[in-house]
Amino acid sequence: MRRSQLQQGDLLIAIVGATIGSVGVYDRSTPANINQAIAAVRLDRSRVLPDFARWFLSSPIGQAILDYLKRPVARANINLEEIGEIPILIPPLDIQRSVVEQVDNARLEMRRLRQEAETEWEAAKTHFERQLLGEAS
Repeated sequence: MRRSQLQQGDLLIAIVGATIGSVGVYDRSTPANINQAIAAVRLDRSRVLPDFARWFLSSPIGQAILDYLKRPVARANINLEEIGEIPILIPPLDIQRSVVEQVDNARLEMRRLRQEAETEWEAAKTHFERQLLGEAS
């Protein structure tokens, strides 16, 4: 179980099954373990930020690299040894921080816009239903 224990900041990559290629960062301080379907990568944080590596591997380029590594056997998988050989462009830390901040801000804005669209959709649907039922608006 020792080899499967996570540390805060570990990069997690799904290497088997339906979620193969999904990438995340373990951001909790509570003890946790992973199974063989997940690869945990402990990065040298003096060189690369875990969130930067996550966004890189989640990008179209990163996903293309992970797709290339997939083995099309009965249950698709990615070899653990190859995970350590994935080429990641590593700009200076200040640029990595900027990229992470921009991605995080874009994701927050996307969530806000999605919520706004859902609210407007519900209001329009309610208005339309009232009109169909002949109720005053």
